[in-house]
Amino acid sequence: MFARKGSTLFTGSMTALLATAACGILGLAGDGVCQSTPVEFSFGLVVYCQNDFSEDECAEWNTEGVNAADWVFHSGQTSQDRGLEQGSNDWP
Repeated sequence: MFARKGSTLFTGSMTALLATAACGILGLAGDGVCQSTPVEFSFGLVVYCQNDFSEDECAEWNTEGVNAADWVFHSGQTSQDRGLEQGSNDWP
């Protein structure tokens, strides 16, 4: 009749685990970096880099032409892995 405390804890833990997995499968969890191609300004080239993006989010930025750039997704990486800072960066 009454749920055992351990059983309730297990059920809650499993629910949280399944929700986290579903977010990853559905592309809702940030699992990579979205990096722009260099954009030319009067003062030089700038490249943008955004951490914790899903591939779908990056594709959306590319479709929308955010910052007048083409965007490329790099799974499992961060801006730092690519030698960049989060946000805008001067391009050498």
